[in-house]
Amino acid sequence: MADLYGPTEVFRFYDGPIDDPDDGPEGQINAWPLDEAYIDYVEDDPAAGIVNDTEGVPEITTEVLVEANEAGGETNISTGWHAIEFLLWGQDLSEEGPGERPVTDYTTAENADRRGTYLTLLAQLLVDDLTSVRDQWDTEGGEYRETFLADPGVALSNILRGMGALSAGELAGERMAVPYETKDDEDEHSCFSDNTLSDIVANARGIELAYTAEYDGVDGTSLSDVVAAGRRSRRRAARPAGGQRGRRRGAARPLRPADRGRRRG
Repeated sequence: MADLYGPTEVFRFYDGPIDDPDDGPEGQINAWPLDEAYIDYVEDDPAAGIVNDTEGVPEITTEVLVEANEAGGETNISTGWHAIEFLLWGQDLSEEGPGERPVTDYTTAENADRRGTYLTLLAQLLVDDLTSVRDQWDTEGGEYRETFLADPGVALSNILRGMGALSAGELAGERMAVPYETKDDEDEHSCFSDNTLSDIVANARGIELAYTAEYDGVDGTSLSDVVAAGRRSRRRAARPAGGQRGRRRGAARPLRPADRGRRRG
């Protein structure tokens, strides 16, 4: 499912429904990086995290998890894709593959029931958040869709802003350059599942789709079409009056190789 979400990240970065500064759920959906010990046990601390804090968090509820998200620090992530990823795979302690969380974490291990409740609630919260964003873009009465289409100039600016911000600072910078430079597995975007390469491809595909509009079942003018039309218009404007090309009438014909050195008369 994250491979389907990745292409949509190009619609971030301009205060749309995904990252509206007042109520956008992006930080609840895809916040990263994540401190594993904030959620559950880690290699050096078997009692770490919300899952095992039975005194501080006697009952795990959706409200508790939402309130805990980014509380006290930006890596204190308790919701979203990467929290789910960690609860499924566990820490990535292998250099050759993803995390290897045992199934017993959800059956016979200590606090297995709490861990299962946590995962179930996160999955439902994620679906709810994604549905709220989808509904804003709905072709039939989507509130943000109507606002977006009301001003084509602003819409075009937002498309370009999303493409630029995702391609440069986010994808090329945070998600590719940083882990390449540090060589630290923890800096991978999806380090627990080792799905980072697929994430990168999905983001790049999203940028391409925003430009070409090659979405299934979608017809209309794309940004690519607009750019191509602008180029054709500029070429027409640059042509000489009357559309004539080549040398001017009456201009001397350049000598051909066979003419050079030929004596007249």
